Formats: sequence, C-alpha cells, structure tokens
Amino acid sequence: RELPNLTVSGWGSIIFLGLGCSGVGYLTWYSALDQLEVSRVASFLYVQPLITLVAAVIFLQEQVTTPAVVGGLIVLLSVFIIQRAPKALGKDVL
Repeated sequence: RELPNLTVSGWGSIIFLGLGCSGVGYLTWYSALDQLEVSRVASFLYVQPLITLVAAVIFLQEQVTTPAVVGGLIVLLSVFIIQRAPKALGKDVL
C-alpha cells in the first residue's frame, strides 16, 4: 500500500540499499572468503559500527563522544590482533 506513494528519492534509497549496500557487501564478503580464513574475515564484522559512526558524523552531523572513540579504538585493536594472530593450523598459539 505504500509503494505507489514512494517518491523518486524513496525509490533511489531502496535501490541504493539493495544494490549498493547489500549487493556490494555480499560480493566483497564472498571474495574475501575466497582469499582468507573465515575467522579472519568474520572479525571485520566488528568494524561495521565504526563505519556507521563515521557515516553518521559525515551525513547527519552526529557528535562523537569519548566513549564512542574509546570503544572504536578497542574494536580496531581487537581486529588488528585477530588479523596478526598466527594461523591455527601448524602453529602453537601460546
């Protein structure tokens, strides 16, 4: 019942979400899975809230708070540690 009332901007948003966000996201995800271990690719899911924060600051003029910065740094450090960890097969972790 709402579809006939969508504006051009509304249709553009739907197309962007479908093709831009979802489509490019899935293509990037699966191409990364072809080249890296699942655990290493999955760690990048934790970066998504930081990308959302940056987009909110740029497009919505949101204010960045100290807890958001500290949390973002913790997330980035965690992803960095996961990416630098030795591979599980053939190497002792400790």
